[in-house]
Amino acid sequence: MASGLDFDETYAPGSDATKMLFNAHSASDIALASRTAHAPGEHFSYSSGTTNLIARWIHERLGGDVQTSLDFFQREILQPLGMAHTVFEVDPSGVFVGSSYIYASGRDWARLGQLMLNRGQWQGAQVLSDDWVARAAAPNTSANEPRYGYQFWLNGGGEELRYPQLPADAYFMLGNREQAVMISPSTKTVVVRLGWSASEYPTGENFAGLLPRG
Repeated sequence: MASGLDFDETYAPGSDATKMLFNAHSASDIALASRTAHAPGEHFSYSSGTTNLIARWIHERLGGDVQTSLDFFQREILQPLGMAHTVFEVDPSGVFVGSSYIYASGRDWARLGQLMLNRGQWQGAQVLSDDWVARAAAPNTSANEPRYGYQFWLNGGGEELRYPQLPADAYFMLGNREQAVMISPSTKTVVVRLGWSASEYPTGENFAGLLPRG
């Protein structure tokens, strides 16, 4: 989330995020057309558009074929983890909407959390590299908000804990309705919450103070 792009994450008519999720043929095109507001790596700004650029990069690295991308996700993640109740939607261009449209049961989300807790191992197989898992749960380099890793929110890493009642090494997948997959290495715990919280919806300036989809 330190791409430096001037992507408008406001959830309101006409914003970048709204056009990306509901109107664009290619979700990643919206972020791709964004201007550069900061040098990459220097400034944290939550941007679901950046996540969709990552999804597009993976798609293109796999050859730009829809079926190949679907097969890759099935072979490398769903099958090894036994995630039989997960659907990941593509946009009309055939690229996964990495920021948003994934639907899974609580147990399937817990499997992803357990994979991270196990440092990338699952039933004796190294699904993700140990080094990548460690870096994913480490603070980024931005000065304004280091409490974010590789698509994970971090409890520690800054001057204060995001949740003081939880271990400093805890990190999370968090939805904008407070859905959560919380991973706590020091207590060897994964907690999944899929409930819907009726709180103020993140728009404009109040967005930075809330925990959006991650």
